[in-house]
Amino acid sequence: MKRLIIFIISFLCFTQTFSEEHLKFLGFPIDGTANEYASKLMSKGFYISPDNEYASNGLRVMEGLFLE
Repeated sequence: MKRLIIFIISFLCFTQTFSEEHLKFLGFPIDGTANEYASKLMSKGFYISPDNEYASNGLRVMEGLFLE
């Protein structure tokens, strides 16, 4: 039982150390509002798709080259 508790605590500490890194896409951390992130993507050459008018509030449909 003692080994199980030590294993669980070790596992939780291990996962906590690697969870500090925030998600990124194309080098930009995914945080802030949709408008802020969309402006960052626009600086990389993306543009707002015409299909964006059908998206819900808070969503942006963008187009561009993901792999360069």
